[in-house]
Amino acid sequence: MFDGLTESEVKLVNTAILWGLGVARGIMYFLVALTLISMNTYGVDHAFFLAFVIGLLGVGSATTRVSLIAIVALLAMVILPVPAVEMIRHAIS
Repeated sequence: MFDGLTESEVKLVNTAILWGLGVARGIMYFLVALTLISMNTYGVDHAFFLAFVIGLLGVGSATTRVSLIAIVALLAMVILPVPAVEMIRHAIS
């Protein structure tokens, strides 16, 4: 695949590919988070900045799981709207 390139050039190309994949993952996490924030009924303030931070966390390899946990929390907020949480709370008490 990398015929004619030196070893350092191959390492540079591999590093660029890994960074590109990380940035693409971060952009996708940002878009998913922004979509989920706009769909929930909890009235989250600063939706764009929250989605931006989740996207930034998605870029790094060590912080990807943190952003996935945030996306799961946002998904739970979409699935369980405020009236459903109120109904569950009243049923328990």
